[in-house]
Amino acid sequence: LVRLGDGRLFHLEIQAQRDRGMLRRMLRYCSLIYEHYGQVPLQVLLWVGEGRWDDAREVQADGLSYRYRVVDIKDIDCRELLESNDPNDVILSVLCRRGEGFWERLWERLVEIPEKEREDYIRKLLFMVKLRREAVEELNRQIREAKMPIVIDKKSDPFYREGVQKGIEEGLILDSQEMVLEALEERFGRVSEDVV
Repeated sequence: LVRLGDGRLFHLEIQAQRDRGMLRRMLRYCSLIYEHYGQVPLQVLLWVGEGRWDDAREVQADGLSYRYRVVDIKDIDCRELLESNDPNDVILSVLCRRGEGFWERLWERLVEIPEKEREDYIRKLLFMVKLRREAVEELNRQIREAKMPIVIDKKSDPFYREGVQKGIEEGLILDSQEMVLEALEERFGRVSEDVV
């Protein structure tokens, strides 16, 4: 919720998954904002999910007429966000309508981000890309064609550490299983396939 330069209130709701109760939620938000500020906000739902937003966005009843606006991020030209000075906008551009040369320009913009911060924005980018199947395919193609390595800081990356921990645990389990089999073979001779 922000106050615009002309004094109006603007409420932005970002939605990645369908929510059949969204109309009620937006009406409730409108009512709460009106109660608190004495002003009806301009409300926009920014749809960042797959497909098109087809859920209800208006209600007409005796004495009530309410509607909120829906903007599909796929209808926004990615260049509007790609050229922003805010790296978060640059990352968000991957969800917009991507044109020729998008990925090359995105890489250029990512390189402009200070190295210490860049890793965090690359993580955000990888999260955003998951919201678009075709973007995942495009990114994979870019990485293959450019033979771009994705560098991970082993010391600080939680996913890497979690993977290492799981690998260690699985390795310990396999070692334990092998030791049990060896002990059984030593004690009873050949062990049947059913036991193995």
